[in-house]
Amino acid sequence: MTPDAAEIFVRSFEAAWAKRDGEAMRELWHPDGLLFTPVVDRPVSPHELPKLVAAQIRIAPDLAWHLLDWAARRSLVYVEWRVTQTIAGTPTEWRGMDRFLLENGRIREEHVFADTTPMRLMAAPDADRNRLAAASKSSVSPTPMIRL
Repeated sequence: MTPDAAEIFVRSFEAAWAKRDGEAMRELWHPDGLLFTPVVDRPVSPHELPKLVAAQIRIAPDLAWHLLDWAARRSLVYVEWRVTQTIAGTPTEWRGMDRFLLENGRIREEHVFADTTPMRLMAAPDADRNRLAAASKSSVSPTPMIRL
């Protein structure tokens, strides 16, 4: 893949998120592709993307995806991003990275890497939302496994 082709792909992905359009997202995919994301309990096929995007928007109507950086090497594209949204009445943000395997310019496989702990805890009825929102913004685990 050429650097120009990689940039076209990244800008198309960014535009699909900006439109919050699951159908535009689906068009970036190879028909047999698979999405692996920590927000779903199984691999997601391209035909399910409009439903997934709609569910994400329904849960957090103000969800906004922001491109931070990207890199490409051969058929792999890496995208670093930040999401802002309101969960259970608390504004929050989280960061992650996607690794795309492209085939003929279309997504064959996508792996999303992100710590979803702050979101999951914020949705819990007894969560300390202020503490969790602060942890989310500072990239510090709200439930640390190691204390230094």
